[in-house]
Amino acid sequence: MHQPKILNPDKGRFFKSVTFHAWLSFLSLAVIIIAIMASVFLIVYTFMYRNQRINSLERTGNYVISSYPEDANSQSMDRFEQILNELVVVNNMSVVVFTKSDADKELSADNVSVIISRIRASEEAGSEINSQAINSRFMLELSKNNGGQFHFVLNNKNYKGSDLVMGGQKLSNGETVYFYIHAFIKEEDFATSFFYQLFVGMSIVALGVSILYAFFIGKRITSPLVRLSQEVRKAGKNENYEIKTDGNAYIELDDLARSLNSSLKEQQKTEHFRRDLVANVSHDLRTPLTMIKAYAEMIRDLSGNNPKKREEHCEIIINEVDTLNALVGDLLDLSKLQSDTAKLDLKCVELGYIVKTVLDRLDIFRERDGYEFITDIDANCLCDCDSKRIEQAIYNLVCNAINYTGEDKKVYVSLKEKDGIIRFSVRDTGKGIKQEELDRIWDRYYRANQTKRSVAGSGIGLSIVQNVLILHSMEFGVDSKVGEGSTFWFEAKISDSDI
Repeated sequence: MHQPKILNPDKGRFFKSVTFHAWLSFLSLAVIIIAIMASVFLIVYTFMYRNQRINSLERTGNYVISSYPEDANSQSMDRFEQILNELVVVNNMSVVVFTKSDADKELSADNVSVIISRIRASEEAGSEINSQAINSRFMLELSKNNGGQFHFVLNNKNYKGSDLVMGGQKLSNGETVYFYIHAFIKEEDFATSFFYQLFVGMSIVALGVSILYAFFIGKRITSPLVRLSQEVRKAGKNENYEIKTDGNAYIELDDLARSLNSSLKEQQKTEHFRRDLVANVSHDLRTPLTMIKAYAEMIRDLSGNNPKKREEHCEIIINEVDTLNALVGDLLDLSKLQSDTAKLDLKCVELGYIVKTVLDRLDIFRERDGYEFITDIDANCLCDCDSKRIEQAIYNLVCNAINYTGEDKKVYVSLKEKDGIIRFSVRDTGKGIKQEELDRIWDRYYRANQTKRSVAGSGIGLSIVQNVLILHSMEFGVDSKVGEGSTFWFEAKISDSDI
């Protein structure tokens, strides 16, 4: 039976790690630097060395010509020959000094080649190839530079070098003396070869050191990342674990650790809220459904033939269905607000009219339960807003105050305008909210433990208020003191337009 191939997730893991890529980056940089140095050596050094060698030989040749004595007696000639021998040996060059009589009274390329042939045996064999070209060029330059010094360079491609030839003439004892100076310059002489081998050796050593150094630096740089990764894995397994970095970590990693800790805390809060949401929604759904089922069974079994009882039971069922509809509607509204799919229909509206409309809707609490609404509402509080959304927010805030006000059942509603800012507030006289709970009251299904009275509503009213006000970019908040009650408020800019 064919066995399925199991992929190993750890295979090739090292080659995908930050450590390997950091090492590879440092190593690549070292190779690039060595390659640039090699290019500079092979191109710039070789070119500069060749030019330096030519200039040195030119200076030596000029010195030979200028050192020839004008009065060629035996003592001065001996001294010149001594200087010449030293220069020839040190600079690896050949020098021929001759007169017209040496060339049978006539200078030509042929008889000059006879004169200078005696030095060919001691010169590089490569120069023999260029002998005819050298002789012809020498005679041409000698005629063109009558009485002056000259030099020229001929490339010798077959033997990878160049022939440097210098010439000149000088009067000595009334006779013209001619100078022929020749040197063969190799592209790869001893100095070039030595430095080339030295460079290759140093490059190999530098590459080896770079490999070790790059690995060390790469590991040193990435070790805090590896430790942070391990800390994150521990935090994923332990709900209350806090990610820590050592004192030598990078600033960015410290910031990342703090951000991760903050995210983990938010995630933990979200998880707690999710559990509360599931529990509360389940409870809020279960109670009406239980009531609907119970009264439906009562109609079927007991009150089906009793019109009065049947009507009462049906009314209870209808009320419970309305409760479910309100809960589902609030959940849908909250979902739209939090998903940024809600669109605002901004218009200039009079907030005082909206507040009065909300209070009229809630007047049943005054008539039936004895609640008292104490109002302080300014006229002409114009604001650019979505009237339906703001009405929903004000309705939820007033309902929240009704649910949590004290035994006096008083709710204070205020709408005031000052310096171009409209401030709406609603205050209850309940037990108030502890400071550590103020930030959580806007969360879904969170209820501060501040009243023993049965609380109506879906538990997400304040969360809807928060999202509506955020959508309008309005400032909002809550002020509360334990034992004195709470004041919820929001502020809006007054509109510049008219209704």
